[in-house]
Parts: sequence; C-alpha cells; structure tokens
Amino acid sequence: MASMENTDENPALSLALELVEQTGLHLFLTGKAGTGKTTFLKEVCRRAAKRMIVLAPTGIAAINAGGSTLHSFFQLPFGLYLPGYHRQNKFRIGKEKIRLMRSLDLIVIDEVSMLRADILDQVSGILQRYRGNNRPFGGVQLLMIGDLQQLAPIVRDEEWEEMKAHYNSPYFFDSRALKEAGFACVELTRIYRQSDAAFIELLEKIRRRSLDKDSWDLLASRYRPDFSPGDEEGYITLTTHNYQSDRINDAHIEALPGKDHVYEAEVNGNFPESSFPTWQTLRFRTGAQVMFVKNDSSSDHRYYNGKIGRVIRCENDKVWVESEGTEIEVMPESWENTRYAIDENTKEIKEETEGSFRQLPLRLAWAVTIHKSQGLTFDKVVIDAGRAFAHGQVYVALSRCRSLEGVVLRSPLTQEALIGDVRVDSFVSRVDLQVDAPRLEAAKTDYLFALYREQFDFSQMARCLNAVCELFSASLRNMYVRLYEDLQRARLDFEQNVYRVGERFAQEIQVLRTREEAYRNQRAVKAACYFSESLRTILQPLLPRLAVESDNRKVQETLLNRKNELRYLLNEKLHTLEVVCQNGWFSPLSYLRTRSELAAGNESGGISVSLKKKSDSGRENPKGGRKTSVVPDSGIVSESIVSNPALFEKLKAWRTEKYREEGRPAYMILSQKALAGIADAAPKTLQELLEVKGIGKQKAARYGAEILKIVNGGD
Repeated sequence: MASMENTDENPALSLALELVEQTGLHLFLTGKAGTGKTTFLKEVCRRAAKRMIVLAPTGIAAINAGGSTLHSFFQLPFGLYLPGYHRQNKFRIGKEKIRLMRSLDLIVIDEVSMLRADILDQVSGILQRYRGNNRPFGGVQLLMIGDLQQLAPIVRDEEWEEMKAHYNSPYFFDSRALKEAGFACVELTRIYRQSDAAFIELLEKIRRRSLDKDSWDLLASRYRPDFSPGDEEGYITLTTHNYQSDRINDAHIEALPGKDHVYEAEVNGNFPESSFPTWQTLRFRTGAQVMFVKNDSSSDHRYYNGKIGRVIRCENDKVWVESEGTEIEVMPESWENTRYAIDENTKEIKEETEGSFRQLPLRLAWAVTIHKSQGLTFDKVVIDAGRAFAHGQVYVALSRCRSLEGVVLRSPLTQEALIGDVRVDSFVSRVDLQVDAPRLEAAKTDYLFALYREQFDFSQMARCLNAVCELFSASLRNMYVRLYEDLQRARLDFEQNVYRVGERFAQEIQVLRTREEAYRNQRAVKAACYFSESLRTILQPLLPRLAVESDNRKVQETLLNRKNELRYLLNEKLHTLEVVCQNGWFSPLSYLRTRSELAAGNESGGISVSLKKKSDSGRENPKGGRKTSVVPDSGIVSESIVSNPALFEKLKAWRTEKYREEGRPAYMILSQKALAGIADAAPKTLQELLEVKGIGKQKAARYGAEILKIVNGGD
C-alpha cells in the first residue's frame, strides 16, 4: 500500500481519517496484519493539522512507528500504577516536554495491543496534571492502532495479583480513563501485505483459531525440520523463546573466522537469570551480527533497543559496532532489578532495588523472538513456533511474511500453539466496529463547537495573569510600585472586559448551535475583533514591562516562567482571533493549523505579541492554495521602542510581500527582531547590514539588495 491519496476504494480508511481530522473522538483503529495500519499512521502524520506525537509501548514498536516509547516520553517509572495509590516518580519532566504536552491535539499509540491498562491510566493522569484539564487524557484525542489478536501486554503473575482488584484485564480497553472517555472503533479489512488469497484465508483461520483439515495440511507442507539456510539466502529466524534464538546465533558465530572475545556480566544482589537483558557471558567475533538491547544512556543517543549492526572491532571492555554506515563505540550499561511494594498506610508504591546487572548492551541477532518482530515485514522467515506460550504468537510470526512460499516451519504447529484470550474475544464480540453517518456528523458538530468554546475561553490566561499579580503582591510590590498598581488595574480590567465577557459568550455559543451558519459567522467575527482589541489594549503593553529583576533567585525564575507563559497564551489568542477576523468565520482547520504553527515556532521560548491591525494570517498561500497563518517571531518587538518606526513599517510591508511570493512563514524570511535592528541601524552597505543581529550571509545574499533599497529610500 504505497499511498492513500484515493480513499474512495476503502471506505474504512476514509472514515478513520474523518474521525481523526474532524472530530475529537478517541479512535481504536484495528485490522488484521497487513491491512495498512502503519501506512495509515504515516498518512495521518503527513496531512493532519493537529499537533501530534507518535508513541508505542515498546522500543521496537516505537522505532518502527517513527516515535518514542510511552515510558520515555512521559518519564514513567517501570512497575505498577494502581488507581487510588500515589507513586513517587524519580524522573523529572522537562519544561519543553510540558510545553509540548500543553500544545497537543492528538496522541497516536501504535501497537496498542501490547499496552497495559494501568499505564494508559497513568498517562491520562500526567496529561490532566500538566494540561490543567480534568477530562480523560487532559482533553487530548487518542488514535490507538493495533490488532488485539496479536501480541498481548506483558504482565507478571505478581503484578496481575495486584492489578486484578482494579482492572478486568490488563488490556488497554479496560483502562478506567478510556472507559470514562469512550471511543470509536474502525476495522480495516483490505489486506495489502499478502496478495495470495490462500495465504490470507489461512492467516484469518489462525487468527480465529478455527483451522480445518485443508489448513493444517497447508501448514504441514511448509514443515522442514532440517532446513538450514545460508546467510546469503536472506532468511531470518523467529522463535518463541530466547533460548531458541540463542542457539541459532551460537551456530552462526561459530562459523565465523577469528578468535572469540568474551565479556562477563557483573551481577550484584538479587537479579534472576530469567530477567537478564542479554547473556551473562557475551561472545563476539569480528563480523558478528548484533542487536542493541538498551537505549543509549548518554546524551548522544547513538543507538536504541532493537538497532542492528555488525561487530567490526573488539577490546577488553568495549566493542565497536558498524550500523547504518556509522561506527559506534559500545561500553557496558547497567540494569536494576526493582521490587515494588504497596504501603497500605501511605497509599504509596515503594521502589526497592534488589540487584543489578552490568554488561555490554548487545546480543547476537541472526535470530530474534517473535515478540521483537512485531511490526516488521520479511520476505523469507524460518519460524520455530511449536512452543508458543502467549496469545497471538503464531499469528504474528506467520503474518510477518509476504507469502506462504517464503515461510519455513522448523517445528510443527498444533492446536495447542494457537493460544487465545477469552477477555479479548469478549471485547471483540461486544465492541461496535461501525460508526454510522449520524454518529459521525454529531461528532463533527460536537468538535466544531468544542473548538469554538476553546477559541473564546480565557480562563487559562486569567489564571496566569492572577499568578503574576500574586507574585508581585508577595515579593515585588515595594520595589516596582507603579508596575504593581498597573498590574492590579489590568487584572481588574481583564476580569471585567475579557474573562467575564468570554464566559457570557460561551453560554451564547450553546445557543448558536441552533442558528444558521451565516449568523454564527457574524457573531464569531464580531467577538474575535472585540477580544483581539481588548487583549491588545489591556495586556500587550504590560509584557515588556515585566522584564524586571529580583535578588531572590526563586522569585526571578518564577516570574520568568509566568511571563513566558502569559506571553505565549496571549500570542496564541491574538493569532487565532486574527484568523477568524481575516477569514470571516470560525474554521476548526485554520484554528488548529495556527495553534500548531505557533507551537512549532516557539522553540526559543520567546513569543512575539506585536501583531499588526491587518495581519497576514488567513491570506492565500500562492504556492499551496490553502489558507495559512504567520508563525510568530521570537521575542517582543513593539513599534513604540523602535527608533525609526516609519522604516520599520516599510520593512514589515516588504516582508509581507515576500511571504506572499514565497509561500513561507514570515518569520523564516526575517524575524521582527531583525527588522527592528535594521530600522535602528539603517545600514547603507551590505557590510553594515551583516552587522545587524539576525542577518547572516545567506539572508544578506538573498535579500540584501532589496533591504538596502528600502533603507536608502528606494521604491
């Protein structure tokens, strides 16, 4: 399935795209192996206006999806998360990640069949906290992609003993937050990975665990117990257990020339052998095919769990691995065995380190387990799944291959190997895999008015302004008396003329659902223009004045954070309101795109709130044809502090014309700070222009002649 430009031939894909792009419903997209779930994910990433991230339960799945793991992104500690218990997290979530969480519209979770319900609930709690939103998942939409007939969550017996008092099953669909939120389901049925009808039918029977005699005979025809392919044939072996893949890898390394290099692990305390992340004794030779079994703990991020490479050199305590054209020096890493105990008095989950394991984060990789093959596609596989022990293993292994001819079974399959889970069967039997037209249209309308209310919701800005005022009242009022008084007046003015008016308009929005579109558009534009002008008048003049100093380091840091937050919130409101004024209606797509561009452009933390009365937002993009909006500049630029405002306005008008010509965001042409610097310096030569901050050689070469012409009074 190379592209999805035409979804008319696949109504399920079209429906799924509509649900993701035009509603706020959580969506579980499922389907058999090879039905295009991964391609759909790539298409959503390519075309969605929503601010989104892609996550997965495991390292391999995350890499395959082009994202990161849930544990990594949310800094989750390993172990249980139980409702009603408080668990201390030793990992700190950084400011940039918090800012990203607050800007999110959509989280994609790939291979969701492997996600535990308690982890999903923990994610919901983190999003609620950092987004200041008590709705499940902090109001962020989820797109969950996976097949419940494939690999299940990994839950140890002792963990399930604690979980079962709170959850009906460990699967994601029994998450409390997800049940509260509700979700739609869409099933993809058209198979793209395999084209052989007989193989497709066989896979479906395995999926349903209902093989007939012909199916068993077909599987038996692929049974070749003595098959031993050479490296040049391109076969990879999939096994159910680590020891099986270990045996295959040992045989391959014995066939390599050269001497062995042996690396012994350092094991301390209680660290069961069954939990070793790699062998206690590693044996490598030059040319050995290896896989990393841990993410790089250094800041270089040179490797990740599942990355494949070949050993090119060995020394006493390290090896060098070549992967994807890069040579990586690999040093030992450490793992800890942590026991989690529940304190019934404090309701806390305590972590106790019982042991550690230190070894090179590598293992041989001519063969891998079925679990590590999830999401991959092969042309030729040797499958050793006769000892399948978990739900979905046989189906995953066989469905990794494009054709039955590429499959070799090293061990015979029996009915006992086709393991299922009655909890999954129960969920599948009761879930509604159809989203009819009335439900879709209702969801679209609900989403439209949810965004409508969000556009005119000023509660977050009010909280931030109140926090700034309270900080001044407690720590800065005596040092900055006039600024403190002006802040108090601004807070009162904002309360009366923005926040309260916004609350009243929110009530009117409910009534607008029953009115005709033309009237709704008229009210939206009128409200947008009113609030835009009010925000400029009340808040915009205050922001440059908040750049004050305090001898108290904590007060200084808190003020900086609050000021940046208020600046960002104000900038977001002004830009999105300006789009409504320019468009002449409230458009969910324009609103989402504008917010996404603002979030993407705010890398430095500095936000411009100096918008012209007639913004560039909403103008036609001469290259793309669709409406877009200008991404903000970094830093605050006020015309009142530019020494040559007339020249500054001419430069801004020139930048607007360049934006129309090139179809690029204005900030990518020149930032407002650079324009202000040019207006102040009034350079006469190219060399003088290069001395202006924000003007590099490329900018000067591209725009220098035009800028100098404007500065020197040319038309």
